[in-house]
Amino acid sequence: MPILRPHLGVVEGCLHSAWKDWEATREFHTTNGHPISPSARARIIYDLVCHHARRAFMDVPGVRVGSDRGFLTIIFGSELVLRFKKLKPNLEWSGIPTRQQQLFESQEEIPGLPSRATFLVAGYVLDATGTQVVRLVISCRDETRLLWSHELEPPLGTVSSRIYSMPSPTHAPAPQQLRSKIRKEDSKEAD
Repeated sequence: MPILRPHLGVVEGCLHSAWKDWEATREFHTTNGHPISPSARARIIYDLVCHHARRAFMDVPGVRVGSDRGFLTIIFGSELVLRFKKLKPNLEWSGIPTRQQQLFESQEEIPGLPSRATFLVAGYVLDATGTQVVRLVISCRDETRLLWSHELEPPLGTVSSRIYSMPSPTHAPAPQQLRSKIRKEDSKEAD
C-alpha cells in the first residue's frame, strides 16, 4: 500500500470517469433502441477505463503505462503491476482464463513485465441485476485465494454513497390483459 497509496485517487478517478462515460453511452443506445449485452458492456467499460488511465498516468514519475501484453498495465516502479477488470462479487477477476491471465492471477512471472512485481486488479462489482456498481476494489489474488483487497472511496465532489447508479433498462410496455366475455346464456348453462 505505501507504493500504491499516492495513486489511489487517480485509480478511483479512472473507474469513476469510465462509469460516467458508460452511463452516457448506455443512455444513448437505450434511447435509440440498441441493446447492449453484458459482455459488450464490460468491454466498453474496460476500453473507457483504459482511455482514462492512459491519460491520467501518462507523465507520472515512476509509473509506466504499457499495453504490449494485449491488455493495459500500469507499472509502479518494478514492484506493482495494476490492471483493470470487472470483478465478481467474491472479487474473482472476470474474463477468459487465458494462460496469460492465469499467470497474472497466480502471481507468476510474465515476460515483458517486472519479474518480481505483485500483480493487482482495480475493478468494479455490479449488483445482481447488473444495473449498479456496488463496490470499487483493488484486489490481489494468488490463484484461487484472495490475498487482500482495498475498498476504494468515491473521488472528491461525488456523492458519498458507495453505490453508483446506472439507468434501468427500458422495457416494452406490458401487454394489455385480455379478458374473455362470457355471455349470460353461457353462464346460465354452466350453473
